[in-house]
Amino acid sequence: MMEVVPPRLKKIWTDWQLRVLVLFSLLLQLLLILLGNRRRCSPKLWIRVTVWCAYLLADTIATMGLGSISISEGDDGLQVVEASSDENYIIIEAHNLLEKFKGLFADLLLSSQVVEKSRSLFLKMPADKTFEVIETELGFMYDLVYTKAKVIYTPLGLGSRFLTLALTCSVLLLYSFGHDKKKYNNVDESITFLLLVVAVFLEIYAAMVLLFSDETKFWLIKHRRTAVVEPFKLFKPLFGLPRGSGLMGQCSLLSLCVEEKPGFKLLGPYRFMSYSKVNPDLRSLILEQVQQQDSEFQLGVLAVSLEERLRKIVGKYNDEPVSYKIFTPTYYVNNELDKNILTWHIATELCYYGGEDEVENNCESSSRKLSLSISRYLVYLLVYYPFMLPLGISSIKIRDLVADTRRLDKDELPHRLFHIKIEEFLSNVWYKLDEKYDFQPIKVRGFREKNAIVQGCSLSRRLEEMSEDKNTKWDLIKDVWLEMLAYAAQQSKGSNHLQQLRRGGELLTHVWLLYAHCGMTGQILSVKDLHLD
Repeated sequence: MMEVVPPRLKKIWTDWQLRVLVLFSLLLQLLLILLGNRRRCSPKLWIRVTVWCAYLLADTIATMGLGSISISEGDDGLQVVEASSDENYIIIEAHNLLEKFKGLFADLLLSSQVVEKSRSLFLKMPADKTFEVIETELGFMYDLVYTKAKVIYTPLGLGSRFLTLALTCSVLLLYSFGHDKKKYNNVDESITFLLLVVAVFLEIYAAMVLLFSDETKFWLIKHRRTAVVEPFKLFKPLFGLPRGSGLMGQCSLLSLCVEEKPGFKLLGPYRFMSYSKVNPDLRSLILEQVQQQDSEFQLGVLAVSLEERLRKIVGKYNDEPVSYKIFTPTYYVNNELDKNILTWHIATELCYYGGEDEVENNCESSSRKLSLSISRYLVYLLVYYPFMLPLGISSIKIRDLVADTRRLDKDELPHRLFHIKIEEFLSNVWYKLDEKYDFQPIKVRGFREKNAIVQGCSLSRRLEEMSEDKNTKWDLIKDVWLEMLAYAAQQSKGSNHLQQLRRGGELLTHVWLLYAHCGMTGQILSVKDLHLD
């Protein structure tokens, strides 16, 4: 009978299968130890997929390797060996805060007495320190839930780590100088030596990462032994992990609707996801808003509903002596967060790309850039992680919205020419939709998705007609987006934020925790509330 696999290939596979499996297992271990902790400081999808695949494959490869050893056992006797500073203050404060506030991540309620100390702390700190404390606190929470920190950071855990390192180094030394190398094949010698060297490297890497972790720093600070780390500070850039990603997701709904994006079709809408650095100015504005709302909260005049808050902002700008009394906010603000996000997002995109004077003069005001950034961030959450937002039962369906966008003016949506910039293309498309409905969104009947689209088009024209001062227009848009970001954070759930930590965390989580520390979320009960029953 004819053999399917030639004997020569069989022999090659028999000779090399164990070697290949061992080397592949080594590669998987490298990926796991180098990328495993990166999940806490990067929201990138490829890191999560790589770690997930490596984790699933590691056991399978190890099992196959053991099977190969048992099959070939006795063939040639082959044996393979397998393998006081600002920073201190921030770490101490973050750890102490976590001990008091970790119940929030399980949607538990806390009394207002608990938040008094943290409230006074955060209202006095500058923005950079504020968000650094929050990032560190979230890092402690990530370690508590998604790592073996409770086991690793104990005398037994640390002792086991250094014992493993010592034993691995001993095996490498014994293998290098304590046996007759002539007994074994040169290839097997090289692979075994490589395994031991990499195993020692991984142990040293893990020990250094452990040494520079916030958990270790907290223990050293607590026991007044911070001098232990001083000789190793030179290596911190190599082994110290960032506390957070410092990124915010971005998604342009207009691009999602009409732009042809290259990439695998299987990725679906993920092809339209991107990330940008969180602007330090945005952090400062968020803290300023928290401080302002805290004053209103203490006086009992902070508006509760989203519609009230947005009307207050629009009203503030309407009271100024500028020529845009024609602007009517009734059409454009309501209590539905998702509809507000979509309406104002479309208007923001059109104002950003459609303002001819601004584009020609390369207008890059801080408010203009921040408005677009927050707008695209909230749409990113709405498209990819809607569970993070406090949405109602009748929330807008993104798929329906995209379909309605294309259906609204199917004949007038031109095929994009390669020489036309996407910004120009989008602007032309949406202005055609705007002109079709004569700036009267009240006439549009049908699904909420369609209504949000046309209201956004109409709102953009109203905003353009508001004032000759473009900076005033962008200040209004920026304030509206900051208010929606604050509202989304205050009304969100801690358990959802905990779930997102394993994906690199979110800016919304930082804002939510900041408001929680100041007692302005639904999970904080006043003393009066505690005595109601």
